[in-house]
Amino acid sequence: MNNKKYVINVHIIDNLDATLSNVDSGYILETKDERTLILNEMAAYIIKLCDKPHSIEDIACCIEQEIYENKPNREEIISDITLFVESLMIESLLVEC
Repeated sequence: MNNKKYVINVHIIDNLDATLSNVDSGYILETKDERTLILNEMAAYIIKLCDKPHSIEDIACCIEQEIYENKPNREEIISDITLFVESLMIESLLVEC
């Protein structure tokens, strides 16, 4: 199992409370390098969690406890989170710590 932890890249995202805005269609994240990302609720939740170091497993546990009433397929959740975290790392929005 991968126990790597991921955290927001403070060189790209600073003061998450000020840069992540809730709008009718989801969330907007504005970065220091002037990128604007439109996120759904789950993506915004994951980014908020990564304000502090979290592993993929940590994120999955939080999602299971906070979001879902019925326990979903754990492998699917971990797979989806892994893909999303990898895409954020490619964009330099998250870093491994």
